[in-house]
Amino acid sequence: MPYSFRPGIKKHMEGKAWTPKYSGATPTNMAQCVRLIWFMARGTEQGSLRPVGGGNFNTQLMFREGNEQEDSMANLIEESHPGIKITDRNTKNVIGYIGRHRVRGRHDGLIYDPNLPKNQLPLTEFKHMNEWQFMKLVALGLKESQPYYYDQIQTTMHIVKQINDRIVIPFGMLFAKTRADQVDIWDELIEYDPDHIDILEERLDKREMMIKEDEPPERPYERGHQMCNGCAAEQICWGGDEFHEKISELPIIDTDEMAYASKMAAQYLSSYERMKEHEVLTDAIKKWFDNFLSDKKRMEIAVKTSDNFLVTPYIRQFQKTVLDELALRNEEPELVRKHTRSQDVTQFRFRVVNPSGKTVRT
Repeated sequence: MPYSFRPGIKKHMEGKAWTPKYSGATPTNMAQCVRLIWFMARGTEQGSLRPVGGGNFNTQLMFREGNEQEDSMANLIEESHPGIKITDRNTKNVIGYIGRHRVRGRHDGLIYDPNLPKNQLPLTEFKHMNEWQFMKLVALGLKESQPYYYDQIQTTMHIVKQINDRIVIPFGMLFAKTRADQVDIWDELIEYDPDHIDILEERLDKREMMIKEDEPPERPYERGHQMCNGCAAEQICWGGDEFHEKISELPIIDTDEMAYASKMAAQYLSSYERMKEHEVLTDAIKKWFDNFLSDKKRMEIAVKTSDNFLVTPYIRQFQKTVLDELALRNEEPELVRKHTRSQDVTQFRFRVVNPSGKTVRT
């Protein structure tokens, strides 16, 4: 008789999905899509929001592993730094205010450091990232690479500061770990920024007014954007069901030629994902070196890679001829209109639909 725990585990975890609702501001929804916020707050006649996890075993397993990773990272800090303790773990939600807006949330822990005054407890946030998110973080810092996490930490520091006058939160500390074959860690000190809290207050003011509108706000992203893929409101926001019905009517022919086409489509999807990740990573590395080389003394360095290549920085200066289109439009608008024409453009694209019928890439 076959013996397996898998069916029972899947059934147990799939029962933990819930339908998201907006019950006020939290650190994690500070940067959330305004259109999703509207749908969660107001509901819609177009359909229901997809439950978080949606009964999806993989998503529920990811949530569980995320919690386990937080515990693992906290233990790693304590083991490697005797005397340091990560306290206040797994706390209940606390309530604070940004301006007149009630904010509810929780922190991952507070750092007890015997070298700091007893009433000073830095706040810590643990993040488990894929490799390209991690490389962006290292190259650009948290505020520029992942502003939604920056919003979260600033908000959490702000509300935790309000709950106990005897405790001082001198700064926040992000501790990140990669989800990759080559596991790595990174931490970054985050200073509390009251000016950024003012920005968040203004955002919450606008959100409050937006929720009162009878129609949802404009979509802030194009279809297929990473913020839309897997969003609880994706179907009702984009009207995906109508498209999926049309997709289901397309003939799928099982021949040798189609088998080869399927193989090519799989390679395209894989290479497209790698290409986008490399573009983001390359851009992040370039920006990091721009900052690094702002100190002219560093122009004299030579870095040896693991493959024994030498990488030395240099500045290439040259001149090129450019057309000042803005000046031309302002000074010679008639000439611009005379020589401006429209033309039909045809672009070849793939629309990628997963087995459940959800568009994951266009």
